[in-house]
Amino acid sequence: RSVTTGSDASTAVTTTSAVIAWEASGYADSYRVKVFDASVTAATASTATAVIDEVTTETSFTAEGLNAASTYFYSVQPDCDTDNDYWSVPRSFTTECDVVPAPYMQNFDNVESGSLPACWTALGSTSTASVSTREGYSYLQNNVTSNYLLFKTGSSDAVVLVLPEMSNELNTLEMVLNYITEGESSGDLSIGYVTDPADISTYVEVQALAQSTSMTEAIISYASAPAEGYIAIKGYGGLSSWGYGVDDINVSRRSTCERTATIAVSDASTTTVNYTITDTNTDAEAWQIAVVRANAAITDADIRNVTDKEATIEEDRKSVV
Repeated sequence: RSVTTGSDASTAVTTTSAVIAWEASGYADSYRVKVFDASVTAATASTATAVIDEVTTETSFTAEGLNAASTYFYSVQPDCDTDNDYWSVPRSFTTECDVVPAPYMQNFDNVESGSLPACWTALGSTSTASVSTREGYSYLQNNVTSNYLLFKTGSSDAVVLVLPEMSNELNTLEMVLNYITEGESSGDLSIGYVTDPADISTYVEVQALAQSTSMTEAIISYASAPAEGYIAIKGYGGLSSWGYGVDDINVSRRSTCERTATIAVSDASTTTVNYTITDTNTDAEAWQIAVVRANAAITDADIRNVTDKEATIEEDRKSVV
C-alpha cells in the first residue's frame, strides 16, 4: 500500500525548511519520509540516497536544514507490516530565496541555457532575457568563451532583470560586469535598481552603457542610490533579431580606495592556475586574491595574501579567481 501526498503536500516553505503532509493510511502505524536533492521515482526512492530519512507516527513532517533557493523531492512510505508498502509518487518543492551578502558573483556557467539564475526575477512582457550557451547565438558566440546572459528586446518593449536581494545597503555597493552589443539595432543597456522587485515602473537608471561590439568592462557605483533597493539590469529599444550579452557580474562593497589592480589567469588545470597582476600603483607591494567556487560568496577562508605579481595557485576544487 502507499500514501497520497497530493500536489499541495508541501506547505509553509521557508529558506531552510518545508512542511510535508499526506493522507493517513488506515493500515499504517508509522511513516517513513525521505527528502532528496535530486529527482527520483517511486521505484528508486527506497534505494536512492536521501538528505533526510526519518520515521514519524504523524501525517506531516517538517524537513529542516535545507539550502535556500533549492529544489527538493520527497516520498513517503507507510509501515503496514507487509511486503507491499510502496513509496508514494515523488513530488517536489523549492525553498525560498535568502538575502545575499556582498560580494556576489555570477558568470552564468552553471545556469541551464534558456533559464535565469536562481532568485533572479524578469519583469516585462514580450521582451526576453535568458542565459545562452556560447553556441546559442551566431554573432555573440564569436566574442564570448562560455555561457552568458543574452538580451533580446522589442523596439517599444523593455525587460528588467532584478538580481537577488542583497543584505548590504544598496548605496554601499558597486557592480562590475562585462557586456557586448551586436550593433546599433541591439537597443540600449541600462544599469540601475528597482524599489519594488515586482514592478517594472519602479526602475531607476544609475548608468547607461555605451554600444560596444567587443566585450567591455563596466563599473557601476551605487553611491547615489538609496539605502533600500534591488540591483537591476534593463534592456530596451532593440530589434528582436539583434541581441547583446552580459557576463561576469561581480557585486561588491564600494571601496574608498582607487581601483588600480587587475588580474588575469591562464593555464588552468584540474588543480592549478597561473595568475598575473597588473597594478598602476607602483607603490603596491601586496594584494589579496579570492579563490572561490563559481557563483559562491567570498569568505575569509577564500582570501589569499600574495606579494608576487605572477605565480601559480594550487586548488583542489573547481573555482573562480
